[in-house]
Amino acid sequence: ELTSAEQAKGDTVMLAGLIANAFVSSDNNPYIVAGAQQRDLKGGTNLSRTWNPNFRASFVGNVLIAMAYFGGPSEGEELLNSFNLDDFVARADSQGLNFIRNTYTRQWPDGPTASQIRGAVSGYEYWGRRLSQYRDIVKLEVEDTFSRTVARGLNDGAGIDGCGTTIVNATPPNDGAAGAPALLQQAHEVFPVAGLAQRLGRLAQAGLVDVAHEVGDLLRA
Repeated sequence: ELTSAEQAKGDTVMLAGLIANAFVSSDNNPYIVAGAQQRDLKGGTNLSRTWNPNFRASFVGNVLIAMAYFGGPSEGEELLNSFNLDDFVARADSQGLNFIRNTYTRQWPDGPTASQIRGAVSGYEYWGRRLSQYRDIVKLEVEDTFSRTVARGLNDGAGIDGCGTTIVNATPPNDGAAGAPALLQQAHEVFPVAGLAQRLGRLAQAGLVDVAHEVGDLLRA
């Protein structure tokens, strides 16, 4: 059983994940609003919420996981709307969470400012959907992930530089049908079903069993 201090550290870790993922996925993200290359909290550019599902579903998926952990949409939105960077850095520092403290301390010249972070997460919306519309967010991600047409593979099976190829003259039995995972049409990527299943388990463990069931129903539909 966790001590109260350990539980408090867990809350801080989950809040760090909520803020970081809400920032990179928010409609109010300053880089998205400006139509510029997205950046993470440390200024990194290897990300975009419009990239493959292993990026976008991870961003908003972790927002929903944290929402469930803290009690639901209202609690999640309250944390996002009231976030104070200086208070959070002091909290992480007092708990010895040095990695989180360093990430959130504004020492990164190419990263967002404190006001940009606050502006992105406050009033959080994801493609026009608030946390209270989490069912619609999940539906959006499922449709994006499984919206492709079944085909022989990337570039009709030829792949790119030896990756994403298929067996010569092999044709899937459901060729041309709808519902192919987006990542199966990309080279150098991994099919995301395992990650989705893992997220369902985390939702259930966090107490939102009804949400996990609804997501599962969407995946099976």
